[in-house]
Amino acid sequence: MKPRELKHADVAAPGRRFDWAYVRGVALDKNQAKLTLVAVPDKPGVAARIFKALGLAVVIAAPLEGLRQMAYYDPGGVLTACYGDTNDVKKGQRFTMSDCHGRLSIRMLEAIDVVERCVPGLPEHQLAAWADAVYNLGPVIVCDPKRSTAARLHEQHEHLLACNELPKWDKARVGGVLVSLPGLTKRRELEKQLCLSGTM
Repeated sequence: MKPRELKHADVAAPGRRFDWAYVRGVALDKNQAKLTLVAVPDKPGVAARIFKALGLAVVIAAPLEGLRQMAYYDPGGVLTACYGDTNDVKKGQRFTMSDCHGRLSIRMLEAIDVVERCVPGLPEHQLAAWADAVYNLGPVIVCDPKRSTAARLHEQHEHLLACNELPKWDKARVGGVLVSLPGLTKRRELEKQLCLSGTM
């Protein structure tokens, strides 16, 4: 089966820019997804580190986010699809498995981009752990030292100490009250384990 090029409405158009690279093409068939990055820094191992981090982060995100192939409203009332993706989702929209895998890959690359901008040069296992946290929580955890001890520790190059901050980010508002959620607690522990040791 010949891979098909995705259109912008599906996931991303070729030329999707990140600060450190851009996606030259995204091709999917029912058995595989292929992303081509160009303009990564011309240093040995940079692209490999990004793709290894992508693979590790997706291993955390996919089972914990769960898969829904039709747009739905999450508990916070946000229109969501596939593996927790809230970007470019329309009510009633349906998605194939390939669409969902592509969306997850692109959104996780966006999270990697955020981590790379705020904490450049982390080893792949730490990059993956923080990318999954950004995918799930947003950029504050790594980019805002006024609101995040982890971000302050990263600024001080105390990256291993920052890993220990991950479990503190397991809360969400339920009925207006901030409470720890078991799914978030499990996810933060997996991220912490990966961040500290490179294993899950």
